[in-house]
Amino acid sequence: MLEPFLAIADLVEGLSSQRDMAKMRKYATLPFSAPGPMLILDAIAKFINERVLHAFGAVLLRKSTVSDLTNQIQKLKEQKGNLESLSASLDQQLHKKELDPIGTWVIAEVSTGVRMWLDLGDLFISRYCLQGGFETDETRFVQNFLEADFCFIDVGANIGWFTLLAAKLVGEKGRVIAFEPRPDLFARLEMSATENSFNQIEAHQVALGQETGKMPIACKVAAANPGGTWSIPNERLRAKLDETYEQFEVDVCRLDDFDIDRCDLLKIDIEGAEYLALKGGPKFLNELRPLILSEINPIPLNQVSEVSPIYYLNFIREFGYRAHRIEQGRIGREITDDEVMTLDHYINLVFVPK
Repeated sequence: MLEPFLAIADLVEGLSSQRDMAKMRKYATLPFSAPGPMLILDAIAKFINERVLHAFGAVLLRKSTVSDLTNQIQKLKEQKGNLESLSASLDQQLHKKELDPIGTWVIAEVSTGVRMWLDLGDLFISRYCLQGGFETDETRFVQNFLEADFCFIDVGANIGWFTLLAAKLVGEKGRVIAFEPRPDLFARLEMSATENSFNQIEAHQVALGQETGKMPIACKVAAANPGGTWSIPNERLRAKLDETYEQFEVDVCRLDDFDIDRCDLLKIDIEGAEYLALKGGPKFLNELRPLILSEINPIPLNQVSEVSPIYYLNFIREFGYRAHRIEQGRIGREITDDEVMTLDHYINLVFVPK
């Protein structure tokens, strides 16, 4: 009966003196009759209360009482309320301020040491690139993995954060292949490649899929997030689009149709179309066996590829891969099926060939 409470005492041993521990053990061994557990909990509560008052008194440099503590807590609550009001006021002022409209393109050097064309009206990708905080774990992983002469493939290159970073890392003798179907983003990607004289970049304005042909993609061009570009491979998804979406018909190619004889790392982030893109590359996956850095986003994956995250995971596993988390910019622990089946948000995983 006493073991759980003695275990609690052991847990706080690093924060309390030996005298405190003896005192807690004394409380825990008080004689009791039913309901005994309540007496033990009361004893522990008294101990914790004394420790809180002791710590609070040490801060004030005088002995404190429960009344002192109550008054200070009330003052802190009032200060918290004032800070929340100030934060709300600043937020209102920010939204009242005229922001740069979408399409305000500038050239700037970013934290990775390359120059990029960025849209000041884009509050997501461009803004994070400019501030040096775009997908930091994934960026660190790419920086840690790629070396000179490596080959990197970027599926869903957008404005080129990973494409440009990879080009710098692999150097002139390396190879970077980028796929971006959206016309406006592809144009800026090419402009940034030219700005940095990265001749090792091969950019293709196509979408990857399981079959060659044409397919519409949709996005809100006027929205402040150009990352939200969706492939529309089925009529069910097209029926959900409203007048706020702009649609483009783009060419679709299979990954296996490209002349690629080496790939060290493939990054793929295409808003739920990842499964469809890799379905078009069985020869690529079987023969080249690159590391794969892939986003898994449950809702888009279900709507666009019409598969669940665990189905997508098992599809890649069939090619002899294990799925790992990214931890501190490196390959972390292997993810479990339970974690994948209970995903309620997007996650980027590294698939490692066995």
